[in-house]
Amino acid sequence: MRPPGYERGPIPPGVLGPAVAPPAPPGAGRWLLASWGRRALAGLLDLVVVVALAVGIVAVFGAVFSAGFLGGDTAGVISVVVGLLLSLVAVVCAAALYAPTVMAATDGRTLGKAVCGIRVVRTSGSRMGFWWSVLREVVFKGFVLLVLASVTFGLAILADLLWPLWDGEQRALHDFPCQTRVVRG
Repeated sequence: MRPPGYERGPIPPGVLGPAVAPPAPPGAGRWLLASWGRRALAGLLDLVVVVALAVGIVAVFGAVFSAGFLGGDTAGVISVVVGLLLSLVAVVCAAALYAPTVMAATDGRTLGKAVCGIRVVRTSGSRMGFWWSVLREVVFKGFVLLVLASVTFGLAILADLLWPLWDGEQRALHDFPCQTRVVRG
């Protein structure tokens, strides 16, 4: 039924009341998702930070343990090998603890993410704590992806890196089991 005075022609918008918008999907409007380019740049910046940490650690261990090597005896060679092994362990520990420690302290930001203006959030809205960061950065991005990459000749890492380009929520493969998203802010 048409309102009085509008017997012919279209009904003007708003005469019958406000239009009802369809319900928004869960989580919509809470965050502005980070672009793939920002994610990639943040990853490269974090890689530079980890490499700088590794170089610093190896330099310290190398200086301490190479003193015996300069003497030229067997003990010197052993001290260099021990120094290299300890350096390797220290680098792996620093790389594994860098992102979780920084993300827990800054609510989902690493140095690279902070420079790019993005952060990691949990889909539940809960805080991105240390253990969730360990799960995401060490277990899934580190261990699981490396194991899968060794079986798939590196394709698993490539798929993880490129997945946000065609995913509607711009999530990488490691974001799904960790229930995380990378957002602006």
